[in-house]
Amino acid sequence: MKLKAGLLLTALAAAGLFFAFFRKSAGSAGSSAAGAAKDATAVVQRGNLKIVVLAQGKINAKKSEKVFHQVDGYLTITTLVPEGKEVVKGEELVVFDNAKQKQELEAAEAALKNSATDVEIGTHALEIAQRENAESLSQAQFKYNATKLELEKYEKGDMPQQERKLRLEIEKAQSGLKQAKEAYGAVTAPEALKLGFVTPVEIEKERLNVRSTEMQLELANTELELFKAYTCRVTLSTKHADADAARANAATVEAINANKVQTKQAELEAKQEMLRLAKNRLEEAKKKLAGTVLKSPTAGVALYGNPDEPPWRSEQYVHVGGQVYMNQVIITVPNMDELIVKTTVSETDINKLKVGTQAIITSDAYPDMKETASVSKIGNVAKSSYWMDATNNYEVEIELRKARLNVKPGVSTKVEIQANELKDVLKIPLSAVFNYEGRNIVYVKTSGIAGRDVKLGIASDTHITIAEGLQEGETVLLYEPENVPLPPQSEPAGGPARKDVLAGTQP
Repeated sequence: MKLKAGLLLTALAAAGLFFAFFRKSAGSAGSSAAGAAKDATAVVQRGNLKIVVLAQGKINAKKSEKVFHQVDGYLTITTLVPEGKEVVKGEELVVFDNAKQKQELEAAEAALKNSATDVEIGTHALEIAQRENAESLSQAQFKYNATKLELEKYEKGDMPQQERKLRLEIEKAQSGLKQAKEAYGAVTAPEALKLGFVTPVEIEKERLNVRSTEMQLELANTELELFKAYTCRVTLSTKHADADAARANAATVEAINANKVQTKQAELEAKQEMLRLAKNRLEEAKKKLAGTVLKSPTAGVALYGNPDEPPWRSEQYVHVGGQVYMNQVIITVPNMDELIVKTTVSETDINKLKVGTQAIITSDAYPDMKETASVSKIGNVAKSSYWMDATNNYEVEIELRKARLNVKPGVSTKVEIQANELKDVLKIPLSAVFNYEGRNIVYVKTSGIAGRDVKLGIASDTHITIAEGLQEGETVLLYEPENVPLPPQSEPAGGPARKDVLAGTQP
């Protein structure tokens, strides 16, 4: 059964050239050829052929700012800018119910005040402890210095002086004993006794005086020995002990004081940390309260929700009384000074495009609009238009050369991309080509009608180039005739097109 292709379905790339294949059921009433008049014909022409890629797109801003709140939890919208309103930078867009944030701010301010008071008290307590510690340590060190001086005074002054005094007493006792003995010898001398100059009483008196001075000398020696053996050692030990005790007490006082100061310092640092945290909480509370009023980051048009999401999703929450969560896009503000058109191009046409390719943008919504544009970005990854569609499409961005158009963002457009212009090629209408089991057939009208195999080149939206099989000036049918046999197949139709015909046509 013959198949008639009224629409170009596929273009093949081989040796840098593109080929088109068309398919239509012979009895299909929906094809363009079936609807063509039975006498419709066209003449094979030589000339130029513009290759145009048609697509549908939407106008968007090249740059958009998304507005969302950064407050934990959900917020309820109380005031909302009208959608589509032109706004200036800093203009209020959204106001949320902020009763909770105001309470948090008041609590944070009270906590900060309490923390500041605690720090002030802790600072005074530390200063008092430092002063008290300095005084007690000074007293302890003074006592220690006094005991050292007492020890030094005794070792270098009192002890030698007492020893000298005891030795002097011994010398006095020795001198007194000597005198007493001399006096006793004088009264007991034989001459004195013979002459009768002394009485027995006087003799006894001198004897007792000698005995008394002997006892005084013995006592002085004993006192010196006791002083050296006991008194001096005990006193030195006592004064050394006093000095050691005073030194230990000073060290103890210093350690205790240091511990007290460290304790007060640690308490103060803890209070200072609480003050720092209170300040941070206050700043956070201020940010949260400020975050309940969202302002426009730039001039533009206020659009509800995220344009990258389905419209019904925005309708669920972007309204007065709606609740939104943290980082949820509420308003998008596109900058309409720079506009782009986003569209998709089939994988069969994507290789015809390159960055800089010109395009014409029109819109049914704005009949007077016809803007010149150029392709600015071509996607690298193909995507299916929907999950059951086997056709892959590439995202394409087209930058409008004229800025600040009086159009609304998101408006639908028709995109006519001027992919290429072939020079001096044979061309026929697309509806003149039919496909049968991979063979591209054209019906030529001479004295009769005969089918002929042709090799195809690049196609536009209305015409296709002929690489082999036709001559300029021949007449071809724009419909599939009945009861016309296929020509004998000499070689596979639709093979590589002649390079001399399509050379330089690669877009």
